[in-house]
Amino acid sequence: MGAIKWDYEGLGYHLCVEHGIGGKSDIKLGDCKVDKFKLAPVNGGSVQISFRVIAHPEAKDVGNLCEKINKMLSFN
Repeated sequence: MGAIKWDYEGLGYHLCVEHGIGGKSDIKLGDCKVDKFKLAPVNGGSVQISFRVIAHPEAKDVGNLCEKINKMLSFN
């Protein structure tokens, strides 16, 4: 079974990207848009979720975010 697309689009979300040891070093982005959700079933009963976040980071956060491009993020 292939991925299932979900046409949800949300505005006004906040995203916190862990960076360093946490807390003050985390990258916090506000007023984000989320869309392009895909839900892909995985053998064993799990589901892989992917989505896009559109944000407008401050200049001080851009370099740290660039380091994370194309790296898998996991959320607990």
